[in-house]
Amino acid sequence: MPHKRNPVICARFLAEVLGADAAQRVAKEAAETSRHERRDYADVLLADEEIARQVDAQRLRACVDPGLYIGSSPWQVQRVLDMFEAM
Repeated sequence: MPHKRNPVICARFLAEVLGADAAQRVAKEAAETSRHERRDYADVLLADEEIARQVDAQRLRACVDPGLYIGSSPWQVQRVLDMFEAM
């Protein structure tokens, strides 16, 4: 299953090497390509020669890991449920 696509997080990472504007554009385009072609988001990004040449593949894959932005979701849901129980 392809990684979830989060172009905002990825753009922040890519901005280090591409600059902010280019990073946002590349991340968004890669997310669209990934979704339409059902390809892994990191694979789409790394297929770009400029990115592959300038970015460590392992760091990029870690950047697009859904655990970075949804990993705390169960904890957040439980916190809200606990608040309702306390009411």
